[in-house]
Amino acid sequence: MTEAEQFPESLVRIAEGINGEVWHSGGGIFGVLVLCDEESPDGHYFFGFADGVLGWDINASDGGFLGGGTTELTIDQIPEVIERCRLVIHNKEIQF
Repeated sequence: MTEAEQFPESLVRIAEGINGEVWHSGGGIFGVLVLCDEESPDGHYFFGFADGVLGWDINASDGGFLGGGTTELTIDQIPEVIERCRLVIHNKEIQF
């Protein structure tokens, strides 16, 4: 299996691990979208690998950008990526 073939499969596994869905950002990036419940001020988290490493954006319910962050984790580190995504969501982690 080539790297291009593994990428979508990896995103599906990550999405399943964090209760998200594979999503296209509209800006050319495929990743995992996690919608927050209606009581949360956060609207959604988008996790992707734009620069080859895990990064994320957090957006408010009205679509406003709240912040984001990056790691050194790559898409082939699925268990670590899932755990990191869970921590980001739990802690509402913003690095920039």
